[in-house]
Amino acid sequence: MRCVLAPLAVVLALVLAGCGGASDKNSAKDFTGDQAKVAKAVEDLQSAAKDRDGAKICNLLTAQLRDSISADACPTTVKAAIKETDNVDLIVTKVLIAGTSATATVRQKLSDKRSRVVEVPLVKSAAAWRIAQLP
Repeated sequence: MRCVLAPLAVVLALVLAGCGGASDKNSAKDFTGDQAKVAKAVEDLQSAAKDRDGAKICNLLTAQLRDSISADACPTTVKAAIKETDNVDLIVTKVLIAGTSATATVRQKLSDKRSRVVEVPLVKSAAAWRIAQLP
């Protein structure tokens, strides 16, 4: 478990790094249809991370990503990895969908008033969009 926990902590720290609280901006409202659902999945990831809810985070991930973290103990592993991270604003600026795959372009506001753009791949599974890879 330790070999999985270290890389996971780094990845989740990238998602959550920064200071201060997450924004209340609802970027999903800027989209319609499946694009809004993709944006909502990213917002749900931010919300679950803010709440330090490993179970919610794991439910937002594809089965493949969840299994790569820890099939049997994903919620516990994720919760331990994000225990000491700070929140960050994630604002979905663009969504591209190709069949059952999507990419959300996300502006990540950092603590020093800078921002960076990351892409979050998602896959539609059982009528829900799931995070396929953490940025």
